[in-house]
Amino acid sequence: MLLRSGRHRVTGLDVQVFLETCPRLKIFRTFHSIHFKEILPLDAAILSDGTVHGLENDLAGCRFAKPWACEGTLEALKIGFEMISATPWHHRIVFAQLGRCRRLKSLTLSPSSLIPTLKHGIDLLEGLQETLEEVPLWSSAFVFDDKESVLWMLDKFKKLTKMGANAYDGSSIQEQIMEWVPPEQRDRFEFIHRPVQRVRVRVV
Repeated sequence: MLLRSGRHRVTGLDVQVFLETCPRLKIFRTFHSIHFKEILPLDAAILSDGTVHGLENDLAGCRFAKPWACEGTLEALKIGFEMISATPWHHRIVFAQLGRCRRLKSLTLSPSSLIPTLKHGIDLLEGLQETLEEVPLWSSAFVFDDKESVLWMLDKFKKLTKMGANAYDGSSIQEQIMEWVPPEQRDRFEFIHRPVQRVRVRVV
């Protein structure tokens, strides 16, 4: 299913509620992003003063979310997440939700500001290692260039044939990643091709 805007302006909250209430979804793609405050789970860490860990000074608009109803059926997902900070705990909440989608084969995170590192939660996707085949884009705001995380993905996800690094082909970041990766596994990575600049020649 592709969720688009019609007469009603679709919001990230609409997307979150849809996923919470629609079982048996196999394919879901949207151009919208879910805000972190809209995916905060009921069991989020609560401090002694009643505030949420990491949101002590910013609880306005916070909503306690339910698990997605399609966790047992979803196979392909394109979605974005709008994060409010680089706090690892925040990102791990989102990756935990993605990790519960145990049949997921394709995952595209765009437009998204998730940080794709082990510290921020990609280790919570380990339960997908028997199904996940492609991650065309880890993040539209960050580059997938953390050495420990890159090597962990290569080691754990044997079926994964496509990973987007969100870096340009021919860039220093690509060269760095290729130095870490064994030659026989380099074709598992995808890089952004720079647009070809066309030069017009005017003949007088």
